[in-house]
Amino acid sequence: MTPEPPDDLQLRLVELSTLYEAARALIGARDRDQVAARIVLTGMGSLGVRSGALLVDDEHGRFRVLYAAGLDGPPPAETLPVGAAQREWMLREGAFQLSGPRAARALGPLRERLAEGLDAALGAAVSDPHGLLAILLFGPLRRWSRGRRTAAAGRAPAPPRRAARGTRSPRCAPPTRRSSR
Repeated sequence: MTPEPPDDLQLRLVELSTLYEAARALIGARDRDQVAARIVLTGMGSLGVRSGALLVDDEHGRFRVLYAAGLDGPPPAETLPVGAAQREWMLREGAFQLSGPRAARALGPLRERLAEGLDAALGAAVSDPHGLLAILLFGPLRRWSRGRRTAAAGRAPAPPRRAARGTRSPRCAPPTRRSSR
């Protein structure tokens, strides 16, 4: 067995760390609402994004917001119709960016409703044996204050490459104070 390149190992470490944080957050969740909140909040923290939402199927092809965080206002109260072709595309993609021509072709007007109404830039299909169970959405990266990195909306964060050298990623590092001396 050949050893994996350092970038592959680093990516696996980030994925495992994210999985660990999600599992830790879910321990003790007592009901569906708590599970939804913990999944969204853990995902937001792991990805470093400003917003997130979990939409669930009402068993009629319409999805309602079960939990949302970081939005400027309240989440849309109405359910969103998601057609069969849109559900199939999400299931096939697994995780997807809402920006770009592929999502525009596959989702049509639904893409704008997700991006505008729920501040979504990234999405992930949550499936069960019957098809699309839920849609997990995340907004753009958080903007850092004090001259720290500002991310463009709609771009998926890259895994931190510095961690392999023993330093923290700027995305994960807390703001530092500089001495005025």
